[in-house]
Amino acid sequence: MLLRVRVTLPDRPGALGQVARTLGVAGADIVQVVVLERLGGRAVDDFTVVWPGASRVERLRVGLAAIPGVQVDGVWRAIGAPVSGGHDAELLAQVAANPVDGLGTLVDAVPGLLAADWAAAAVVPADWAARSGSAPRAVPGDEPGLSGESPRWRMRAGAHPSRCCCPR
Repeated sequence: MLLRVRVTLPDRPGALGQVARTLGVAGADIVQVVVLERLGGRAVDDFTVVWPGASRVERLRVGLAAIPGVQVDGVWRAIGAPVSGGHDAELLAQVAANPVDGLGTLVDAVPGLLAADWAAAAVVPADWAARSGSAPRAVPGDEPGLSGESPRWRMRAGAHPSRCCCPR
């Protein structure tokens, strides 16, 4: 079974090696590592691993949590390793060539780029973060493709969000 394991760890020499060793000892075969963020002496890394289907994932969580300074942010099934090798540039070219459909193009492409089951886009008012104590509200339908009613969801064919077990 292919899993995605997201961990936050100290951003110092040897920390990534400790996590990789622990994954290996637990029985995980690492197929990809992506550093998502490095900030304030901490790093957030995504590991894509092949995990023996008969083994309990809890064993993996416990092993990683035992490493000083390491926090397991989430473990979930992946549908494949993230795509690499120029596909992001092709995607940008496609969006630039047809900007009217840019958001839809990005939503359709993200699952393949990030090995996710699905993707969604939400539109919120530009000032939503500045509001205090109020929930986001519907955007009036004065922009093309937007309405104040139910959003248009775009999912990759065959994918269903109920299969997602992303970190909460």
